[in-house]
Amino acid sequence: MLSRRRIELCLVVTCLFVVLFQIAHPRPAVAALVSIRPISSHPKEMQSHVSVMKDEAVTEPSPPRRATDENSIPRLPKVTRPNPFYTGEIDEPLSNGHAPTAGSPRGVIIFLHGGRWHDYFVKQNLPRLEQYFLKCYPYPLHIFHEDIRAEQKKAIRRIVRSSGVTFERVDFSKLPEYTTEEELSGWMKAGVQYKFQGRGYRMMCRFWAGYVWRFASLDPYDVYLRLDTDSVIERPMRQDLFRYFKTQQCQYAYNNLRRENPYVLDKLWPTFLEWAHNPSSNFSSSALRVVEGLATREGQYWGPMYYNNFEMGYMTLKRHPLYQSLFDFLDQRKPYGFLRYRWGDAPVHTLGVWAVLAAEGMPISTSEGKERNVLCNVTKSVAPYRHAALKLPPRTMDSCS
Repeated sequence: MLSRRRIELCLVVTCLFVVLFQIAHPRPAVAALVSIRPISSHPKEMQSHVSVMKDEAVTEPSPPRRATDENSIPRLPKVTRPNPFYTGEIDEPLSNGHAPTAGSPRGVIIFLHGGRWHDYFVKQNLPRLEQYFLKCYPYPLHIFHEDIRAEQKKAIRRIVRSSGVTFERVDFSKLPEYTTEEELSGWMKAGVQYKFQGRGYRMMCRFWAGYVWRFASLDPYDVYLRLDTDSVIERPMRQDLFRYFKTQQCQYAYNNLRRENPYVLDKLWPTFLEWAHNPSSNFSSSALRVVEGLATREGQYWGPMYYNNFEMGYMTLKRHPLYQSLFDFLDQRKPYGFLRYRWGDAPVHTLGVWAVLAAEGMPISTSEGKERNVLCNVTKSVAPYRHAALKLPPRTMDSCS
């Protein structure tokens, strides 16, 4: 048998050998780990954010030049950005993002409730949505609101029986630091601006153009369908719209592409170009040429917009660093066009969607031909839709299938 002294000597020699081997064959450095904190169910902690281990200074990753999958922009680490509309007041537990049918994405239908259209919402919009779609495909509803009354919530839940409804309060009262109520009042009276919508509408455009996509309550979902309270599904849907969106390899879906009123586009295109040429945007010249080819005719910006009372898209599209960078640039820099010139969210998100898809190398076109295109008009093929229709035929007894 070996003596205890010999055994100890062997252990020392073995340890020394291991140390010398590691010195001679060093391992590559381990990259810094990024952890995404889970969403808390407590309202005050609901705004999840990204933290870098041993370093709380968070920086955005450069956007990938091409998606790993042709149909989906990859999820990137979430970066906290300011959200002045956030209140943390949500009266339903967050959905787990369950997809109601096999093979469909985790979808959500988003509304912004407005008091003026409440009667239309509960008498025309929701009954048809329930009967013609939700009864067969029970995707959850997420309704943002300023101050919806308790009886209005009850009325909505009585109609929507097939799926869950989450209500989340938002705050439209806070103006950005760059202006005051007095200055904004002057902007809205200057030139032709007095002819267009006022403070509430302009704040709403900021909300839909960028801030809504920053809510942590939307984290569980892959695809959103945005409808307005005056949006109407006219006839029963014969297939799952969200699944169709995925199987057709769409990245963004819309109702129609039209031209915005030029009087509410003042300085939008020059400000977009200023962002695109800014080195901090990381926007390539090749992607800019694609956007210019879509947004200009004979060298002039023609004001294209996907009409936004009906739109679908991957959450990763609107949360992409390029999209959010563009929105911040337009919202926080002169000429402050959302409030000063009544820039609509439709022309802004049109430019943002094109910018991201062009940067990701995805095939995009404004024509609806047979060529490969991740921009899809789904209301012609799947979702019979009308906006603010004052005269509607009676609801049929038929339902979705």
